[in-house]
Amino acid sequence: MTAAEVFFTLFAAICWQAALSGHALLLKLLLTAGERAKLRLPAAPGTSSTFSSWPLLLPLLLSITTVDLATLLFAIPFTTISRIFADWTFGEVICRFSAFLGIAAVTVDSYAFLALVVVCCQIAQRKRRALQGGGESSITKKKTFLIIGGIWIFALITALPALFYQKVTTIEDVLQETMDQVMAVFSGHYQQSNDLSSSLTKEMMAQASGVFNQHFCTPMGVLGSSESRYIYTFLQFFIPIFATMVIYVVMLIDKRQSGDLAEEFVLQQRAQLPPSEAAVMNNDAKVGGFNCDKIIR
Repeated sequence: MTAAEVFFTLFAAICWQAALSGHALLLKLLLTAGERAKLRLPAAPGTSSTFSSWPLLLPLLLSITTVDLATLLFAIPFTTISRIFADWTFGEVICRFSAFLGIAAVTVDSYAFLALVVVCCQIAQRKRRALQGGGESSITKKKTFLIIGGIWIFALITALPALFYQKVTTIEDVLQETMDQVMAVFSGHYQQSNDLSSSLTKEMMAQASGVFNQHFCTPMGVLGSSESRYIYTFLQFFIPIFATMVIYVVMLIDKRQSGDLAEEFVLQQRAQLPPSEAAVMNNDAKVGGFNCDKIIR
């Protein structure tokens, strides 16, 4: 091993260990400290019941943490080692499974964070309704689980092509496929194209024979095309980011519209409560001045 390979190996090992420890600790906290971390919000005035937002947030946080932990254990170590040593030695099955898991994890993370924004928005709406004596929030624990199930199904479907088109190849295979595509475009005869591409590939192999025994886990066929990269970028990044921006804009607009009403309500309630309780209610009304029913519906 060269000095650069030793450095990057140690650096990658330290980063991987830190990420693994952090996610394992977070998973433990989510599983064991749920009761102590509950966020209880007031119900309508005159009632003694409370609303807990923790059952709505916990499934989404567990989903994100679990898929990230699985990626750290079953995908990142193989891809990192292969990048450091410039050779894939783990076989075809691990190649396809690690790519499948990586694509699914990115999709789950993106849409689970989007769902967290929606749920937090609904929690804020629930607080405002409770202070104003309104109805219940439209988001429930059952709906949260349905959202998570839909996210996972969508993520697994989008990752399915990796099980068929992610392959262990060599530079020779890549060059052969590339030359076949080029010759198929510029040659009208299939046999002539095949002979010419083979001769060109052999000539290129003779010039760089030292690297043709290296193996790589790479997308081939449909999955390796530029169109598929555009599609995955649109599905995994553009849609969640754009939807999050829209939600935040709606929250800001509605906060302005409902701010005067919440302030008027708090002033009325403060006149009937002791100073300490009035201050708490005033703070809650400011935090909960959002309306996201239009996003859910």
